[in-house]
Amino acid sequence: MNNDNREILRWARSGPVAGGQRKFSTLAVLLGAAVLSVVVYATAPNPVPEQRSEKAWPVSSVVVQPERLSPMFKLYGRVESSRIATIQADTSARIEAVEVREGQLVERGQVLVRLDQRELTLRLREHRADHAQAQAQLAAVATDFALVRKSSSHYEAVHTLSQNTLDRQRQLYKSGMISQGMLDQSVLRENERSIEYQHFQRQLADFPNSLLEHQALLDRAQAALEQAQLNLDKATIVAPFDGPVIAVTAAAGSHALPGQALLTLAQSAGFEVRAPLPNQYVSRLRRHLDQHSAIAAFIDDDDAERTTLRLQRLSRSVKSGQAGLDGFFSLDLKYSGQLPAIGRLVDLTVIMPQEHSVVALPVQSLYENNRIYEVVDSRLRAIEVERIGEFYSQQGHRVLVRWNNVQSGQRIISTQLPRAISGLLVDQGSAIES
Repeated sequence: MNNDNREILRWARSGPVAGGQRKFSTLAVLLGAAVLSVVVYATAPNPVPEQRSEKAWPVSSVVVQPERLSPMFKLYGRVESSRIATIQADTSARIEAVEVREGQLVERGQVLVRLDQRELTLRLREHRADHAQAQAQLAAVATDFALVRKSSSHYEAVHTLSQNTLDRQRQLYKSGMISQGMLDQSVLRENERSIEYQHFQRQLADFPNSLLEHQALLDRAQAALEQAQLNLDKATIVAPFDGPVIAVTAAAGSHALPGQALLTLAQSAGFEVRAPLPNQYVSRLRRHLDQHSAIAAFIDDDDAERTTLRLQRLSRSVKSGQAGLDGFFSLDLKYSGQLPAIGRLVDLTVIMPQEHSVVALPVQSLYENNRIYEVVDSRLRAIEVERIGEFYSQQGHRVLVRWNNVQSGQRIISTQLPRAISGLLVDQGSAIES
């Protein structure tokens, strides 16, 4: 039996007197506990409530300076050529040699293909002989014409004398001095002289036509001679312009036919980059082109010398799967160095004409693409901005923005805060110049 049970048994045996004592003891214990609680509560320290302070968010800031800058944006494009020529054979001959290979850069006038010239040389000699023959025939006709013209007075004198003789014979016949037979002989001789004179007149009148005919024959022989010479010259096929060789389909030993493709060349001056333009820039680019403002670009690569391009025109239709039009950038050969390969994909950075009163800010300064925050008395103030474009410099990627009443010295935060609002308390570090 434990102590509690013994106490209960003792209390039950003790009777009413013991019960009264216990009640008194219980009341005394309770009273003491109450007094002790009051004393503890009265002597306890009085706590001072903790005052909560506003949190200052740490941010970085930049001091802005409005200036004139050129907006930039990046594109990807493909190298094309608007001037690709297929070099064909103009005559039928055996291919003697192919002097170039695919990918080779050639200059204007450089020999590309040589054809066998033996047959063409024989044709040239034949046409030279025909030309000499036609020239001789024309000279013979001209000589005859000159001689006939010299004998014209003789024929006229004989014809006149024959007529005068006939007139005298008729007078003598009327006088009865000659017979009818003698008069008939005179008429016969005069008719023969007239026929000869008329034949001479026709011959004389026909000489100019004969000269024209032989001159035409000579011209035809001259044309055939020049064509033969041209065919011989075409046996040596040269580059019509500067540029790379795109494809070679000719081989030495094969026979070339007129119209057969031998190789393909691309003109250096026709190289351009075709790039799809973002829709937000199309209207601005079209306006600058209409105003003849220069829009330059360069190819982003690892070369020491940047390849410079210039926007020439915009396409007139939107391709399937694109939101904007295509822009065509021509290569500036003075700065292009080695021409890029046709079909190569390149990264372009387009440089727009300068904009006034713009500020280049870090990308982290822009919120929702149209808002920045200025620091005024350690608190934020929202500013609505117009996004002009991008800007790339040695400091890295920046965004160009413009807003009303922009002033030099304004402090703009360059930190992305999760809950940036106007009036937010910030703790800005040392500001840097924008």
